[in-house]
Amino acid sequence: MARLSEEKIQLIKELYPQIGTYSGVAKEVGCSPATVKRYVTEDAPAAKVSNKEYSQKFTGTIPEIDENLKSQLLSEIQDMCKLSDEEIEDMKILMEDF
Repeated sequence: MARLSEEKIQLIKELYPQIGTYSGVAKEVGCSPATVKRYVTEDAPAAKVSNKEYSQKFTGTIPEIDENLKSQLLSEIQDMCKLSDEEIEDMKILMEDF
């Protein structure tokens, strides 16, 4: 296995953010996608990061929803889902093909 020249390695690192795929860069440079991956990922930081750094346990309480508001919201959602007479006719025409 021949090592790539420093110029080609630098070209790989410049092209990858622009092209975005290992195979695309490999075609441009004239090497294998695996070779591109090796040089692109050797400088990348480790992908595995502890979830503890980014997660936070919820310690609050979820507020109760007023029953009147709940029924009003449900009614509004049901109204939004109703089809107009024109939409019903369009659906019938569409269903004729099935």
